[in-house]
Amino acid sequence: MSRGGADGWSTGFVEASARPIHRSRVRHECAEPSASLGRLRRCFDRFRSGTSAGERAIAPTPRRTAAMDRPGRDPLRLGPLIGEVAMNRRAFLHLSASSVALPSALGGCGGAEDPKPLVESPPEAELVEATVSKGPWVTILGPGTVRLRFETFEDVAVPVVIHVDDTRSELVTTTSTTNVAWAWGYEDAPTEEDLPGEYTLHDIIIDGIPTGATLEWEVQVTGLPAGSCRPNPAPSDPITVCWIADTMYPKSESVAANALLMAPDLLLHGGDFQYSSSPTDTWTSMFANLAPLLRSTVFQVCIGNHEFDGDVETSQMYDRLFSGQGSSDERWHAFTYGPVHILMLDSESGDLTDPAGAQAAWADSALSAAVAEGLIPIIAFHRPTYSLSKHWRSDTTLRDTIHELAVRHGVQIVFSGHVHGYERFVVDGIHYVVDGGGGALTYDLEEAFEEVEELRPGESDLRQVAERTHGCVELIVDAGSVFVNRINEDGETTDSFSFPTG
Repeated sequence: MSRGGADGWSTGFVEASARPIHRSRVRHECAEPSASLGRLRRCFDRFRSGTSAGERAIAPTPRRTAAMDRPGRDPLRLGPLIGEVAMNRRAFLHLSASSVALPSALGGCGGAEDPKPLVESPPEAELVEATVSKGPWVTILGPGTVRLRFETFEDVAVPVVIHVDDTRSELVTTTSTTNVAWAWGYEDAPTEEDLPGEYTLHDIIIDGIPTGATLEWEVQVTGLPAGSCRPNPAPSDPITVCWIADTMYPKSESVAANALLMAPDLLLHGGDFQYSSSPTDTWTSMFANLAPLLRSTVFQVCIGNHEFDGDVETSQMYDRLFSGQGSSDERWHAFTYGPVHILMLDSESGDLTDPAGAQAAWADSALSAAVAEGLIPIIAFHRPTYSLSKHWRSDTTLRDTIHELAVRHGVQIVFSGHVHGYERFVVDGIHYVVDGGGGALTYDLEEAFEEVEELRPGESDLRQVAERTHGCVELIVDAGSVFVNRINEDGETTDSFSFPTG
């Protein structure tokens, strides 16, 4: 393998033209003549430029689609005010509760005139004067069950209108208020500060979501755009997943902009959400930057080493905001999304280096169950087990634990972050994708080349690609294959590979 210069490695580069056509299909799904109303609303929402309190507009220009220009289609009725369309539905279910099981049938809509409701509809939910400081975002808790979560400055319950296909429900959030001591940033910074004080976390749990249904939400806060996602696709459905890690202002803005152009269904964050090494990098700005993505995806996360920069950040930021993912009370969890089953592991505090430990045993069981169901197993965690950067490891205990699990259960791809750039290793047919290029400062990816070769001769040959750039990874599952693309901050595809699902 030839070695590149300080700007990264070119070995293994794949031309952009080699990218599977599936990416284009997914990006332009809203232009299909058969596109459903829910899909059109979802596509329109992804590319509109509306911003919420504290949220910055990002690079992509909102685009019109052929579907929006079809006769009889009013694009304004497909935009942020989804409720305009929803009010023509026949059913209205009002629930003042934190959790709702969706009824099996409440009727559909049809005809040019507004149908008469089957039940008397109560008044529309009133908008609440509150400021959303983080979110909203949707997290999978289990099959057909998700949690919608957001944070406000005010301690006041907020109504949320939920649509699942033709079912409309009005819910009220359950709240928990914490006196947060974490503070970062400064007053005249170009980003929003993390200010200490009381913050209220809002939760709504929605269960019984049918397979393939579109979930839409309208948080009844003045000026906050609506959102939608597909939380429970069928195993046969094509899906698009985006992996992003080590996000840091300002480079994270261009990375998020390119991620949005993927039109992902699922957004995975590999940890290191914010860096205290930068006075302009805050949790609030991270959420603002990802807001357009969070309005159109399911969001699942791993914990990174920088979430342990202090006890306050660990408990009051990461644990408070992201605890309870999947069905786990730990900092690791697993979930099924259509054809894939993804393990989001804890490489920082979960004692994953112990092959006989609780997390490794749990992972072994979760992978066994996933394979038995015919799902595609994927492993993800923050700290990589393969790298030629300064974050290489002389101790292979963690590597051995992960690799043995992957080989035993037929895992073909493992994601990690931590390294500020992109590396891909292939070991025994398993792709180890290392991408912590979400915005943090990059560095030399061959810094440990000589040390690694001296300790483990030939290991550098396992690395197929390396580049010192910011970016994120796109994974598409469709037609019995998995297609993976690395997209750099300029929107260029610099690595592509694929493998069969079977």
